[in-house]
Amino acid sequence: MSKTLVQKSRFTTTTFKIEDTGLFMSTKSKQKSTELHYAFEQIKTNRATVLDHNKGALILAFVFAGIALLVFFMALTDKTVEREAVPIWATISIGLFVFYFLTKKRKVYLQTTENKAIEFLANNDNLDTINDFIENVLTERNLYLVSKYATLNRNLEYVTQFDNLNWLLNHRAISKEKYDEKVQELNSLFDSHLTKKPIGFTANS
Repeated sequence: MSKTLVQKSRFTTTTFKIEDTGLFMSTKSKQKSTELHYAFEQIKTNRATVLDHNKGALILAFVFAGIALLVFFMALTDKTVEREAVPIWATISIGLFVFYFLTKKRKVYLQTTENKAIEFLANNDNLDTINDFIENVLTERNLYLVSKYATLNRNLEYVTQFDNLNWLLNHRAISKEKYDEKVQELNSLFDSHLTKKPIGFTANS
């Protein structure tokens, strides 16, 4: 199980590390360096894969390519149309296409409870690696949350522990089957405590 993921773009290096209590994220570039820690309680199971691209640049690239072709064919049939404009329109079109493909990125977002998203860069070569790492994050998250909030104790309040189990279920840290088992275990724990005979003397009626 990999607990570290390093991603490099043209100007930025981002390092993700699964820690005991959450996910550590470090972003470094020439201009700045940031470090964030997402507690496992903040990380949700929802994720989305999106293509982040500049549609405007792509549309303009096709428009200028169309103009270049139109001028070229018009120049073939009409000698009054100057062909010198064709390379200009074609150069602009190629530049926009290059800009579009250089800035196009596929991203995987892992949602948090703060209405923010942890962003992972993904492409065809590393998409499986990204998804495997996210699965590792969620596995470690579930183990931690269950250990912290599903360890039942008769000395703690029943309502608090019951609420914890509901919270774990709602956040998909445990299955419904596991939830039912834990609720039954919690009820048994407190039922046995209540039905125990008192210690000491009792008054005779």
